[in-house]
Amino acid sequence: MDRRLFELTARAALRDLPKEFRPYLDNVELFCAERPTPEQLEDAGADDLLGLFVGVPLTVRGAGPSFTFAMPDTVWLFRRPLIAYCREHGLDLKTEIKRTLLHEVGHHLGLSEEELEELEKEHLP
Repeated sequence: MDRRLFELTARAALRDLPKEFRPYLDNVELFCAERPTPEQLEDAGADDLLGLFVGVPLTVRGAGPSFTFAMPDTVWLFRRPLIAYCREHGLDLKTEIKRTLLHEVGHHLGLSEEELEELEKEHLP
């Protein structure tokens, strides 16, 4: 999948997220990149990443006027690692884009890894 189609697929997956998530995504930007930067890998403490949430989870942020003009949180999807992962495991790339996006948005919502697993089971094949 080329870069353009990857980004279109990612944007479509964002629009297809469960409706109950939409009110919480107003201040979230989606970025697609070929690979994570060395800084992103270092910050995540990982050798490779399929996706990454950068920001303050809503459960930590809280509500109040101090966040009225907050910079957007970001969700990153990494094309080459996702393609390699799907090839290695015989998985559908579009499904894994959705799964990774759902996982990273879950981090934005402040969900635990266990809650993320349940969310994926509920919303993905």
